[in-house]
Amino acid sequence: MNEATLNQILAKYSQNYSLFNQNSGIWEAQYGPWPEYEHLEKSRVLFEMGRIMELLHLATRNEGALSTGGDLEYYSTVREALESVRIFLEKNTTEKL
Repeated sequence: MNEATLNQILAKYSQNYSLFNQNSGIWEAQYGPWPEYEHLEKSRVLFEMGRIMELLHLATRNEGALSTGGDLEYYSTVREALESVRIFLEKNTTEKL
């Protein structure tokens, strides 16, 4: 996922969540209480991270049987994808400080 795509996703959620500031009652009527929604979204991040690790485990548990002959290719691919997300977050969080 490249930076442009991540910026588009961020803009989509920024617009949606800014609606809470405009009218919290309407927003919460649609999505539920803000604190609960925020906790749920954080739990979804943890779920995705856990699922990624589970899938890596499943894909690499019999590394001698893989067509690539090892598991490093999978880990390197995921690491590079996560690195792009980390860089995006670092850039956006340090700009706001």
